[in-house]
Amino acid sequence: MKKIKRLYLWSNGMVMAFDDNGEQIPEFQGKAKDVLGLALDALSDRSVCYMGQWSERPISVTPEALRGFAGQFEE
Repeated sequence: MKKIKRLYLWSNGMVMAFDDNGEQIPEFQGKAKDVLGLALDALSDRSVCYMGQWSERPISVTPEALRGFAGQFEE
């Protein structure tokens, strides 16, 4: 399994993940309710997490901050 270098949580509830080469990691992309927990568990010490709106520059956040937001995307 590829290691996540950058993980994005967007305000629309979508998640994007990229590896060290900037390639997308499809198994960690999609709706937050489906993939955010898995993606957070796959982070390494070198991973960087971001949150934001698509039309604006995302901000860097801790994995713990993303875990705190995960519940709002559950149905």
